[in-house]
Amino acid sequence: MATSAALPLIPWSKKDILKERSSVDVTISVSNTAIDLFVLGYPKHANRLIQALHDAGNGMQFDRALIDSLYAAWLAYDCMPSFVSDPDPNKIFDGLDLGTAEGKSRLQGFRNPSAPKGFPRKQADKFREGTLDEQDLEVAFGALYGESGIAGDGDGTVAAVVELALYLGEREKARQLVQKDVVAIYQHVKNMWRDQTVTAYKTRDWVSNRLGVANATRIWTVLKDEQLGHALDVQDADLEAYVNKGCEVIQQRFANGPIHEYAGKSIRQLLQLLDESYIAARKEDPYIGGAMSLDTESPPKSFLKAPATNDEFHELEAKLASDRHSFKLPAEYVELLKVTNGFYPGTNPENQSSIFYGSAAVEHDEEWIADLGFMLFPFEFTNVYLENVDFPDDVHAFSIGAGGDEGYVLLIEPESTKATLERFEEEYAKASERQKRMYERAAMDLYGGLERLRKMEWLVVEHFNWDSTQYIYG
Repeated sequence: MATSAALPLIPWSKKDILKERSSVDVTISVSNTAIDLFVLGYPKHANRLIQALHDAGNGMQFDRALIDSLYAAWLAYDCMPSFVSDPDPNKIFDGLDLGTAEGKSRLQGFRNPSAPKGFPRKQADKFREGTLDEQDLEVAFGALYGESGIAGDGDGTVAAVVELALYLGEREKARQLVQKDVVAIYQHVKNMWRDQTVTAYKTRDWVSNRLGVANATRIWTVLKDEQLGHALDVQDADLEAYVNKGCEVIQQRFANGPIHEYAGKSIRQLLQLLDESYIAARKEDPYIGGAMSLDTESPPKSFLKAPATNDEFHELEAKLASDRHSFKLPAEYVELLKVTNGFYPGTNPENQSSIFYGSAAVEHDEEWIADLGFMLFPFEFTNVYLENVDFPDDVHAFSIGAGGDEGYVLLIEPESTKATLERFEEEYAKASERQKRMYERAAMDLYGGLERLRKMEWLVVEHFNWDSTQYIYG
């Protein structure tokens, strides 16, 4: 098995792909790793990961920031997968349509770029003025390095300066830069994993900001001939094990949906974990952030309150019933109130830093919900608009908390959930096969699959005044 010390790649154990709720984010993570493999000179291994994404995910949904890098790499190595050049109309695909003039034009642009991209700022200005010369290349080289001595720590990226060198006809200088500085970047990645606190996000951000292949694709004409993995002592057995593990993780994630780490715990156990985490955080800093912040330096022994009484249960159900008959609170929320009547700092059950209000503060919040445009499949998770699967205008819901920071934790009642699911069935029935795959993938990501989605009675939506993202749970 490949170890993090053996390869200049982010270990799968650091990526949390199995827990990632959005297939789009899974695709971004895997695509970035495939690009790393292309950079290092392993196109077959890179395409194995891309093929695994396509096969397990019923198609391929590209990230807009990475699509140019992937197509440029495929062209450079002459290894474009058949599902990219001739996509199946019954599977998800939002890459270039090579049967159209626009698609052909973009592809031609990768083969023979009409204008360079990604130049450092000063050189970009001079390119527009038509005054670039050899001195500008030397300036760009000099500006590339910061105090660390690693390319990209200064002004510009390696790919941008390579682009400049190629534009000026200095291919040998471009090769030398790739051989020296791209290797140095990935050697640094290899060394980073000696520090157990390093995260996948931090590493990816570090590489992208210095390498810059997303914005300057001419570098691929050099990378394809260099086989940089050899300079980094990449061993075939380690690489094979790494890619095999990646394909296994991808298959598991798309077959089963995201792992929910706490799914097997009771409401009481979850509240205990919540309480322990907030007590520990407030001991660290009582005032930080809006979430459960305190106005005292002495945190309580617990944020848990006394359980709701029978009278409080009856009062809440009567208040929420209105003119709707046989109203009953969902069993999980009843269990929560039986453990603690709210989860909030201080003594005010309406506290806007609360996670959950006390029952006395729970109210219908229906007048403004329709204005927020809640959807069964929020765009933030799918990266595509799935037609008209939004909540009815007369949605019935009530807010049980502020989510920790001036927000709303809303319970959508069964009659509104049913109406929303009926809209979904109408749209699903008339959708194309490709659109059906999108619905099925979104249902797996957010609700555990179509069958679980269809059985839902209550929905939970979390929304904050300062964040347009809609967090939805079934």
